[in-house]
Amino acid sequence: MLFTFLYIVSSVVILNKAQADCRGKADIIFAIPGNADIPGEEFFPFERFLTMLTDYFQIDRDNVNIGLILYGREAVAISWPQPMKDQTQTNTRISLLAQRQLYNGKLKGAADVKAALYLMRQMFRNPSGYPLVLPRPDTKQIGVMFTYGSVQADMIPDVIAATKQFKEAGIDMYSVGRMPNGEWFPEIASHKCNVFSMESYSEGLRGLLPYIGSSICTAIEDVVNVTADNCFPKFWKPSPNPPVICPSLNAIFQDPYNCAYLFKCDLNIPARERCPTGMLFDNSIKACNHKDAVPCYSMITCPSHMGLFPHPETCKKFLNCFDNIPYVQKCPRDLYFNNETKICEEEYKVNCIFH
Repeated sequence: MLFTFLYIVSSVVILNKAQADCRGKADIIFAIPGNADIPGEEFFPFERFLTMLTDYFQIDRDNVNIGLILYGREAVAISWPQPMKDQTQTNTRISLLAQRQLYNGKLKGAADVKAALYLMRQMFRNPSGYPLVLPRPDTKQIGVMFTYGSVQADMIPDVIAATKQFKEAGIDMYSVGRMPNGEWFPEIASHKCNVFSMESYSEGLRGLLPYIGSSICTAIEDVVNVTADNCFPKFWKPSPNPPVICPSLNAIFQDPYNCAYLFKCDLNIPARERCPTGMLFDNSIKACNHKDAVPCYSMITCPSHMGLFPHPETCKKFLNCFDNIPYVQKCPRDLYFNNETKICEEEYKVNCIFH
């Protein structure tokens, strides 16, 4: 089913529309092409599109968790589904995904669809990226693969082979592409209703939003049946976020829905601004800070007001806390943080729970 056809019917009166964030235990992973061959006007609309798409879902520990992949010559895991990120943390990672210059070294060259699919499969198998972490039980797995144009002929057999693994695992796959596509393109999807094609992302993503949002919600809640003759038996409308209100006349504060942005108030009128590339707004210092130092991104807080503490995810880093602000620091190569001695030492001297 071509999205160009769906866009025409979007003007028809839609019946059976529900307004609410859809609920259900699901891991959803989006893979976005970001190599330099894609012009900015085709790539940058993904930030707004994805943040609006996630508004359809109830994102919390017991419902939807989101994973993000940016791919070019290599595939980069921007965000693993676990540990769970709330709506604000998810939107923040979407904004970092949109800053593709941060990942230039891995994105140069042709977009490798096969690499993105393999990373997506790995993220479904191990949703945190850390050893011994299994997927949540009874969780639906939904993958949304965006492509830009065709793929190299010698890559097609590998792409098709990768898609078979998803189908065998029962993963609900979507294939969304910017034309021209190829015969491999619909093979990515698990159902013909999950195939969307458009002439350009800059013009097509906004029109795609209610269709793919409603389709994914229907897959999550599974309250109505999708058939070849009725791909959209129910349309969903996300609940809008409350408006931002200035707490004081000249306040400066983090965007409550995205840490990559801040609001500056002038006589109680909020104006939204974006932090520089690779930085996020840090409420503790009321300024943009390196992303790794901002709890909204690092999901790290200090156990105590001041001191050196283990990193919660790896022994190769540690927390240097000052005035209750966690500064993440790395140990030298081949050394690990020893919480007993508070220094980085050889591996055999360190009792690391991650080893």
